[in-house]
Amino acid sequence: MNKLIVFSIVILTGMISCNKSYEPPVFKNIDNVKLSKVENGIVNMKADAILYNPNDVKAKLKSVDIDVYIKDKKVATLKEKYSLKILAKSEFSLPMNIGLDISELGLVNSILGFIQGRGFKAHYVGKAKIIMHGVPVSIPIDYHDTLKLR
Repeated sequence: MNKLIVFSIVILTGMISCNKSYEPPVFKNIDNVKLSKVENGIVNMKADAILYNPNDVKAKLKSVDIDVYIKDKKVATLKEKYSLKILAKSEFSLPMNIGLDISELGLVNSILGFIQGRGFKAHYVGKAKIIMHGVPVSIPIDYHDTLKLR
């Protein structure tokens, strides 16, 4: 009988703790955009995605799948796997390497726009997958920004 009570308490506690809902980390912005090279209509850029973990627990980033649109045209897809530890209640930086296919936007105008600092309005759409207490969580990403060299 005692074993049944202990087993029931363990199962009930496990069910209650698994039922806790977590807020997904918040996608804040894209920072440190740097042009690395331009080749065959592809602008290779490095950037950092800045996110914030609002939870009291740490997590681990597993993967990112983001499409980048400029002028409503898909110019890049970022699919990367990570093993990045995310501290509780903290901001974290996600390094990204992106190859923007600007050939459809007009190569000369696109490069001049970047060099002159005008930039483009970019729309990032996708998701990031993290693990919190062994539970996979999908973070939706839907972010608008002006993409320009700094």
